[in-house]
Amino acid sequence: MNDLNYSNGNVISLQDKHIVLESDAIRAVIDPESGGRIRSFLSKRTGREFLYQDPRKKFRGLGFSDNDISGYCECFPTVARCEYPDGSRHGMDMGDHGWLWQEPWQAAIDGDKVVMSKSVQQFDCLFQRVAHQESNNKLRLDYTIRNDGVEPFKYIYSAHPLLYGGEHTRLELPEEMKEAFVYVSINVPGLADKTWIKWPQPHATTLNGPYSGDRESVVKLFSNRLSNGRAAVCHTDVGESIRIEFDISAVPYLGVLISQGYYGTHTGLKRSVFLGLEPTNGVGDDLPTCASTKTLQQIEPGQELTFWILLAMT
Repeated sequence: MNDLNYSNGNVISLQDKHIVLESDAIRAVIDPESGGRIRSFLSKRTGREFLYQDPRKKFRGLGFSDNDISGYCECFPTVARCEYPDGSRHGMDMGDHGWLWQEPWQAAIDGDKVVMSKSVQQFDCLFQRVAHQESNNKLRLDYTIRNDGVEPFKYIYSAHPLLYGGEHTRLELPEEMKEAFVYVSINVPGLADKTWIKWPQPHATTLNGPYSGDRESVVKLFSNRLSNGRAAVCHTDVGESIRIEFDISAVPYLGVLISQGYYGTHTGLKRSVFLGLEPTNGVGDDLPTCASTKTLQQIEPGQELTFWILLAMT
């Protein structure tokens, strides 16, 4: 494939089976073979890579954390492993981080857009994502989830970008986030799983940054329903941020992951710090939790859900 140049100065190229979208400000790398993963989102001004890169060289096991966790993956129809709750699919294994990240996706270039899709046979549905550079510093992702089956299905969709964090990193969360649901918390004093808390927490200052791999802690939070979908990870050492904007008509909640040196059994991740800003349609990482928070959604036969997410370097 020859490089495709557009009048706005953006370029699409194919490099080692990866699709590269490039302007004079950013370089984004998409890997269709690895579950449609966005492997890199890089500032060309400073060379700052915003997406976390897994330092491990060898991977064993079938779980998500047993494999390469780099970059921006898509989670559907769940994040945490669970079983389908009812109907003809009752008891079906929904997969660890869902069914999209393990297998290759279909991919094609259509003008200045990268059109990618994955058939989800378990639900008789199609998951599609179209990527294009909306401007010099922005990558827009347009999504369609279509139910081609004869039964409705319940689901969680969550974007899953893992972002670098460290001593010079700060989170900018929506000002209207006045409370948070604690899905899981390890080694963070004062937080209990599956509870709502006031946000921000005055005694939990380590959750706002700066971040350190010495803390060996992890927490996953969810916002209340938002009316403005925008959050950022700011790197004060280079004066740049990655901002995530999202379509609150379909994904009105924000999952926030803060992992500071927590590695569980994965010693290769020791001292790693990464953050997640995860637009989602539910409060909780599994279907039973979303049911308990009254945020579990479903798509009827013949219907489709459309929404967008934007990554911007500022």
